[in-house]
Amino acid sequence: MNIIFHELAGSPIEEYLPSAFRAQRRFLVPWEDREKFAQTVLGQVREFGAIPAASYPGKPGVVARRVRIRPLEPATLRPQMLRDPTAGLNDYSGSFAEVSVEYEWLAEDFRPDMPVQSPGSPLSYRIDCFEEVMELASEGWRWDGPSGPQLSAGGVLRKTVAVSEHWITLRKVLRPPWSLISELQGKVNAGEFLGYLPETLLFVGARVSRLFPGTLDQGPSEFVWEIRYKFLERAVKCQGQVYGWNHVYRGDAGSWSKPWSGGGFLYDLADFTPLLSLEQA
Repeated sequence: MNIIFHELAGSPIEEYLPSAFRAQRRFLVPWEDREKFAQTVLGQVREFGAIPAASYPGKPGVVARRVRIRPLEPATLRPQMLRDPTAGLNDYSGSFAEVSVEYEWLAEDFRPDMPVQSPGSPLSYRIDCFEEVMELASEGWRWDGPSGPQLSAGGVLRKTVAVSEHWITLRKVLRPPWSLISELQGKVNAGEFLGYLPETLLFVGARVSRLFPGTLDQGPSEFVWEIRYKFLERAVKCQGQVYGWNHVYRGDAGSWSKPWSGGGFLYDLADFTPLLSLEQA
């Protein structure tokens, strides 16, 4: 970094939480170099290359997330007439800016067993859960074991099944895989994926948004994106077995089976690995 800067007294401020770490550092930077300093700290993104966001000293997983800039001494404002608020800013040239850099890393938003991503572009993970009540026909069931009396025909049993939402986030993706997302949406995992059994993960889709580059006045970048994939996990655990999205309870047999037609099962199978193998800045 070819910028003269100085860290101010009272910096850093660190915050330790059970599942998170945050920090703030304050710097003194020449007013003319404030934007270049922000670009360097946040990471610069270009079409054919990038500089990752600056990490917190001694903590590689903690990176700069936000930069705030203000004049160090407002009295150094150079007199001028601003006739158009879109055409100019207050002029503090020759003075200094106070730059506050906020660093963050949330431990609960990271899985160490995820594929390794580029520095400054971690792959993060979040999971949530809810329950789904399934109605099962009473045929095929008996009271108190295999030798007990059969349940009355036409009845309904209710089984609460745990369902989990899995969110996987990739940051600073250079080229979102639009066609791949469309192709895999609505399918289930053909093989084990991230430790989950085949056919237990349904790919719901993705939330894609553009990220801002290092410059503060250029608006959203046309080269870098954030992608959040959503998967629904349903693993029905019954009688020592695990049944996924393609399984349906079969009342006449009292067991779980996979309905099939000439076109295949209820859900098509797919390999989700390419969703995580993306080029990142």
